Amino acid sequence: MTRSRVSRFLLGVAHAALALSAFAASRTQPPPAPSALPVGSSADPSTATRSVLIEGVSTIASPGTPGTLTVWGPGALVIAVGKDDRDLPAPVIAAGTLGRGRIVAFPHTAFLDKDTMSIADTGRLIENAVRWASRKPHAEKPVVGLFGGDLATFLSARGFSISKLAAADLTDSGLASIDVLCIVGNNLSDVQVACIARFVERGGGLLAAQTAWAWKAPSGKVLTDNPLNRLAAPAGIAWTGGHSGPLAGKGFLTDGASDAMLHAANALSEIIATGKTSGKASDRIRLASRTALDAVRSLPTNDLILRPRIDQLMNEHAARLCPTEQDPLSSKEPLARLLLAASVERTHTLSPQEIRAHAASNAFPGRVPADAPRQTRSVRIDPRVADWHSTGLYAAPGEVIQVSIPAGAIDHGLRVRIGCHKDALWRLDTWKRVPEVTRETALTAATTQVASAFGGLVYIDIDKRFEADPFDVTIANAVEAPLFVLGRTTAEEWRSSIRARPAPWAELACKRIIISVPSTAIRELDDPTPLMEFWDRIAAAQDELATVSNLERHHRPDRIVADVQISAGYMHSGYPIMTHLDAVDEMTRIEKLRAGSWGLFHELGHNHQQGDWTFGGTVEVTCNLFTLYTMEKACGREPGQGHGALKDREEKVGRYLAAGAKFEKWKSDPFLALHMYQQLIEGFGWKTFQQVFAEYRGLNKQGRPANDDQKRDQWMIRFSRACGHNLGPFFESWGIPTSAEAREQIKTLPAWMPPGFPPS
Repeated sequence: MTRSRVSRFLLGVAHAALALSAFAASRTQPPPAPSALPVGSSADPSTATRSVLIEGVSTIASPGTPGTLTVWGPGALVIAVGKDDRDLPAPVIAAGTLGRGRIVAFPHTAFLDKDTMSIADTGRLIENAVRWASRKPHAEKPVVGLFGGDLATFLSARGFSISKLAAADLTDSGLASIDVLCIVGNNLSDVQVACIARFVERGGGLLAAQTAWAWKAPSGKVLTDNPLNRLAAPAGIAWTGGHSGPLAGKGFLTDGASDAMLHAANALSEIIATGKTSGKASDRIRLASRTALDAVRSLPTNDLILRPRIDQLMNEHAARLCPTEQDPLSSKEPLARLLLAASVERTHTLSPQEIRAHAASNAFPGRVPADAPRQTRSVRIDPRVADWHSTGLYAAPGEVIQVSIPAGAIDHGLRVRIGCHKDALWRLDTWKRVPEVTRETALTAATTQVASAFGGLVYIDIDKRFEADPFDVTIANAVEAPLFVLGRTTAEEWRSSIRARPAPWAELACKRIIISVPSTAIRELDDPTPLMEFWDRIAAAQDELATVSNLERHHRPDRIVADVQISAGYMHSGYPIMTHLDAVDEMTRIEKLRAGSWGLFHELGHNHQQGDWTFGGTVEVTCNLFTLYTMEKACGREPGQGHGALKDREEKVGRYLAAGAKFEKWKSDPFLALHMYQQLIEGFGWKTFQQVFAEYRGLNKQGRPANDDQKRDQWMIRFSRACGHNLGPFFESWGIPTSAEAREQIKTLPAWMPPGFPPS
């Protein structure tokens, strides 16, 4: 081991021990719980349970957009599987025991709706589940209490007695007269959760359904605080924030649910036994890693089943929990990734005073100099501007900052955000940084204390803007960060002090754009004024083409944030636009920006893109209309310039047409498709696009296209009328499907084709 690795090892151990100390001191840890028996083994009681629950059941509905579950309890088992966003099998229905009672969990509220009962074998599963949860022999008639859902008719027809419950009935006495409670949703009070838990522990049955990814956590809460999660967690079952889909387009399946790697205790044992792999992870390890990762991110703080073992392992492997760009954590190290996830989740459960700096924070977002003065500053906030408000302050990792707001702002949904790097990387195969490094806390009192294990730029976030005069927010114990605001910060102020502020991240702002970059990128920048004036011109150019400004649409400037790793692609759009660190030069050096940045302009174009005129195959195409326009109008590039893929147009189009002009090919090649739009630009100019875009914005709900076929038809019709020509033959030559009815509407206009197109 090199000297640097030894130092990092010792530092990592020290920081990990500090991070765990408050948690460990708050509870007595029992010996590690035994691993679950391999699912399906002869000694496993779940074999008999599964047989009862899936009797006559093979395929189950997957209504709406269901979530996923995670299972880790020794008496818990997976009943049905779907697939997650990486096409891995995912638990979607699970069962377990709690005290003398039984629980069955479902990933969508529709599982307790009568309309779902007729889909595949769903009705049979529900009937089996109610019977199993009731513990009653078939000769008896269990009483089923319904709180939400509409299964009364369905269950009555199958021999169950029904009792419809109101919220006031979710008490010890109100539940005493039923055998099984069927409950939908998650809007339960703490008292109701406690009463239902006692009902189950004493021998009651519970069928619970929720769409957990859609749950809006109250202030200061996370998914482990969800009421149904608190009910099911002692049984080793939880709803995750993930999404699931049907397997092979059929629905959820019982086949495959007995795979041992779907149970987190088994998955953890497999990961420990396997250790670090030298090659590509096997399917078994990939599944085990996903299963264990979902579980550790769902464990409540008081879990006594899996958490003690995780805590022990975290202490043993603390030094490896610091991924960097030079030394990332890949899927070849599943245990280290799992433990890193556990360390991050732990920070969500600690009070601000208990949080310590995570050892990985030195690498990213970066180190705050120990001698950097901690400051108290008041920041003016305009509540008419939505979302993030930059403060020019930075929270050091593991240090408590205090945020004070006026009394009149308390009930308006304000939050304090620490960190701009909001992309979560959990599903990526390689982590060049900790996958989740930002934190948000609601400001529900005059003074709020908050801390982050990773630190970051401090923002006041306005969830829903409101009409009021600007007000001051006071932030204490923060470090000053470089912040330049066009029109407010002078070049002299910037050069003399602001650019040297000690925080590791800086921001440059103009009316329409704010960029977040490492402070090292702006230390030598003498005057950001010309740079930010040009950024404003770039955004204005895109607004010109859209005929509406993003500032007007969203009531906020667009943001662009550089990151060592992002969740998808080389860059991606959104709020903020995320890009890799190698784009920082283009973001901060005006000579490079003036030459044109296809990627940055492309992502800004995505933020202007409208679904009504973006049909299948054009998501990565119509955004580039804004790229081309910006290249031309802001950067002075010749029309159609800015990317190497735009060269040799005639040759590429000729090959496409000669091969039969197949729409599927057109849809799969964004630059080929862009050539078609270029012909329209050359034929009719940008003003025609502006006219059509403005027309789409004026559509009412009835006039908007409802599907892809209508989108193609409307684009052809509206553009034809705007330019005064029949584009039906042009679309046909390109192989773009349109309906006979659409072509009929423009047949009286003169037909148009670009000169020499299609080539003979």
